[in-house]
Amino acid sequence: MSMNAWFRNASIKYKLTLIGLLTTGLALLLVSLILIFSGWVEWRDYKTSELSVYSGVVGTNIAPTMVFDDRKAANGILAALSENPDIVDAVVYDNEGGIFARYTVAGHAPDIPRLEPGGTRITLHELIVARPILFKGETLGTLYLESDLRSLNSFILRDASLTLMVAMAVFLASIALFARMQKAIIDPLRHLSDGMRSVSDKQDYAVRVEVHGNDEVGLLARTFNEMLERIQMHDTERKRYREHLEQEVAQRTANLTEAQRIARLGNWEWDVASGTLVWSDEVYRIFGFEPQRFEASKDSFLDAVHPEDRAMVKGQIRAALESGHPYALDHRIVLPDGLVRYVHSQGEVQRDEQGRAARMLGTVQDITERHAAEEQIQFLAYHDALTGLPNRLLARDRSELAIAVAHRAHTRVALLFLDLDNFKTINDSLGHDFGDTALRTIAARLHHCLRDTDTLSRQGGDEFLIVLTGIGNNDSITATAEKILAQIAEPFSMEGHELTVSTSMGIAIYPDDGNDFDTLLKKADTAMYQAKEAGRNIYRFHTEKMNVDAEEHLRMLNGLRHALDRGEFVLHYQPQNSLADGRVLGAEALIRWNHPKLGLLPPGRFIPVAEESGMIVPIGNWVLHEACRQAAAWHQAGLPDIVIAVNLSALQFRRGDLEENVIHALTESGLAPAQLELELTESILINDIENVVGRLQRLKSLGIKLSIDDFGTGYSSLSYLKRFNVDKLKIDQSFVRDMADDPNDAAIVLAIIQMARSLNLKTIAEGIENKKQLSLLRLQHCDEGQGYYFAKPMPAEDFSRYLSGIA
Repeated sequence: MSMNAWFRNASIKYKLTLIGLLTTGLALLLVSLILIFSGWVEWRDYKTSELSVYSGVVGTNIAPTMVFDDRKAANGILAALSENPDIVDAVVYDNEGGIFARYTVAGHAPDIPRLEPGGTRITLHELIVARPILFKGETLGTLYLESDLRSLNSFILRDASLTLMVAMAVFLASIALFARMQKAIIDPLRHLSDGMRSVSDKQDYAVRVEVHGNDEVGLLARTFNEMLERIQMHDTERKRYREHLEQEVAQRTANLTEAQRIARLGNWEWDVASGTLVWSDEVYRIFGFEPQRFEASKDSFLDAVHPEDRAMVKGQIRAALESGHPYALDHRIVLPDGLVRYVHSQGEVQRDEQGRAARMLGTVQDITERHAAEEQIQFLAYHDALTGLPNRLLARDRSELAIAVAHRAHTRVALLFLDLDNFKTINDSLGHDFGDTALRTIAARLHHCLRDTDTLSRQGGDEFLIVLTGIGNNDSITATAEKILAQIAEPFSMEGHELTVSTSMGIAIYPDDGNDFDTLLKKADTAMYQAKEAGRNIYRFHTEKMNVDAEEHLRMLNGLRHALDRGEFVLHYQPQNSLADGRVLGAEALIRWNHPKLGLLPPGRFIPVAEESGMIVPIGNWVLHEACRQAAAWHQAGLPDIVIAVNLSALQFRRGDLEENVIHALTESGLAPAQLELELTESILINDIENVVGRLQRLKSLGIKLSIDDFGTGYSSLSYLKRFNVDKLKIDQSFVRDMADDPNDAAIVLAIIQMARSLNLKTIAEGIENKKQLSLLRLQHCDEGQGYYFAKPMPAEDFSRYLSGIA
């Protein structure tokens, strides 16, 4: 007889009994297995989480010991793990795979398999985690922790045995109940089955099944409730322990937050794919934002970076994403109220399984106070505390630098040594506080007499030293000395007293009077005493010839005041040729002074005097208009179109009407803007960068060309060159002159040409005098050239014939 036939023919008692027993048995088995498995999984996860917490804490504490190679301290930290009897082995490997520190429970065989940092291995008897040890973004090694799971397994086994025993008892009780009362047991069993299913589905051990009477079903229900009560007790204990761990983690998180506040150090995390940026509270404080009113993002972070540092920060982040290497840099941020802070930022990239940048983690630390302190220390080391002027040390450093530059550029440096006349009388009669105030006032007056490139320093007491750089001839020195004497001699009132102070000044010049700072200072000091002996309130050069030159400077200045009105200035033009095919591409307009007594004077004789007196502005405007007029005339005469190059002085460039003068010159002459090129020196460009960039952009918008003259002789324009909207670099003749014989000059010329090509700029070399220089420049792919090899500067009539001859 088949099983189906037997079941159909069986009585309802057997059917109910069989169904009830099968249902009860399967439900008890299912619940037991679920409870046993869920208990094992929860304890396994708890042990894994516990070991991860230990590894994080130990890794953080042990990182400094690896930085300082303190193995004893590291072993001490690992030994503290003995407080947890389940941890049987802990080992720290350095980056070379060597064991840096180890802790092993007595009797345990130290045999931890190597895992990838961040990996976890679990078996029936052991749990192993491997975590990288990081310090300031750098991986120092790997920490391995091994936990013995035998105690856990014993606990699980006991729990499972108990669960199975209870289930077996319930099942046996069910057999007795169904044998006696199949009908009475149906409803109670349904309630019991529902309760079991509820526990199984929701894992809610607080549920209790309803007990119907004191029979076997009721006993089964009570037994099941007792089992749930015991399970609930274990679950409550587990939750209580979890809450304890969570409180401990929360406390450590609070401690970390407080430590970040004290250290002014915040952390952030950026999800590269989604663009989500998460800041800690300290980052919000550093940036001056309120978390409730501000949404952090990459763009908002970059917007807060100082505009001058933004490109650098972007570049560092981009490089880190591409290379995977961490970055660290100091930069400025601008707070919502306009306040500027200095911060130290660092970050590192984490990649996904495909090797793509997944997220970036980093920190931001407020270093404003440290930066201010460093700047103050640096300032006090090189400046006079009373006046804020450079001190002896900085004056020496700048003088030596100026001498080195002058040697390369074939210019001169002047040292002006000043000693105030009878200043001791002011201190003795009015007090030192009064004297200090007077010194600060005099220092301010001296500042007004100098250029930005010059240096004013206080040597101590009532002595000052001035370093004049980039001197072409003695006229500018004389003009400055006279201006200083006049400024200091002006009376000034202080605290009800009207004072008049004078000074005696000694002047020594590089290279005429010496080639080093000490020699020049000594001779300037000697000349100063000669000035005092000559009656005070006067200056003296170290040589009598210099004093004669000073008188010549005065005569030159008086002549310049009328030269423009008398039409004594003329322009000569020197062609600028293509080095590829020799074509004339342009000409530089060079001014000459047709002096009524001295004849035709080159610009080096009078331009310094014009610059010192401020007359360079009207003279420069005349050159601009005359050069445009002449170039337009050549065009109208049918001669080849060329670009006319005009030099701009620093005073012209800084005046607010420069663009207006250029437009007027082009409009008045009818010259096309593309045929005008303005040459600017590096000294113009390296000061007040933002205003310079704006002015260059406005000039470029007119359609004219811009070039940098004497390139390579300045101090710092290289770092800003990419911001200047110029078309051409003019290589200074001091490099071209000796490039055939001096490898250093040749290397400098090649570097300038290659740099210009990388920035899509043209290059022109000035001072080409022979074919050897021309050949070298062609080999280095210089675009244009200018010099005596092609032609000397010539008057407009001769240049017209020159153009006609090549047309």
